Amino acid sequence: MLFLQIKKIFFVGLLSFIVFAATAQQGVTTRYFDSSWQKTSKDAAFYYMDLVKDGGVYNCTAYWMRSKKLKSIGFYADTNFTKPVGLNKGYYENGPIEDSSFYHENGKLKEVWHFYPDGKLFVHASYDLKTDKEKTEAFDQGGKTIGNFIYMREASFRDAAAWREFLAENIKTNTPVKKGADVGTYQVIVRFIVGIDGSVEDVVAETNHGFGMEAEVIRVLKQSPKWAPAIHLGKAVKAYRRQPITFVVEGRGKKGRG
Repeated sequence: MLFLQIKKIFFVGLLSFIVFAATAQQGVTTRYFDSSWQKTSKDAAFYYMDLVKDGGVYNCTAYWMRSKKLKSIGFYADTNFTKPVGLNKGYYENGPIEDSSFYHENGKLKEVWHFYPDGKLFVHASYDLKTDKEKTEAFDQGGKTIGNFIYMREASFRDAAAWREFLAENIKTNTPVKKGADVGTYQVIVRFIVGIDGSVEDVVAETNHGFGMEAEVIRVLKQSPKWAPAIHLGKAVKAYRRQPITFVVEGRGKKGRG
């Protein structure tokens, strides 16, 4: 019998943080990224980043690949680089500061400032851990307040339960049995993009267990209803997501849902 275990979706947000597949090393480790901050080759890079471990903190300095100019300076407390520490800064390619962010000790955003290229304040957002409340102020280039402004919002399905239900109802859990997979547990991870209109795009497997498992998850994700797109600085943007699905093959001769 084969069981499908649907785990919590990992929101590896393009907007909120960047995850690097890098281990702690002595000296400088360089990684290359495309314009959406996904890992790529040096030849295809839009940005590159130097990572240096300094005690328990990882110093990450990014540059524009084309001009070699400074893009950002950030500090992280964990080896997955998902917990920013202290003050992080980003820069426009021509030099002016683009944003400045300060984080709580637990990695949650405390305050962030975004600036127009001419240096005028665009957005100031803050988060209070005690009250669990966010406050956002946004201004046009003339300094007037922009009403009902959303600084950042993750791409989301109707709700987590509805997403699990969609996966459970559509994934053919017997696929690896039919393809001859050995008894065992197989975690499939598939990456996809939620587009600016909420559609699921560019569905790609990050694992390669075979036996039809990755293909089955990709098939289902391509049939996904639309999501609510991610919002960044008041505009809908594309956002990467990763979905893990665990197939468990317990034995032969018993039929699961086909």
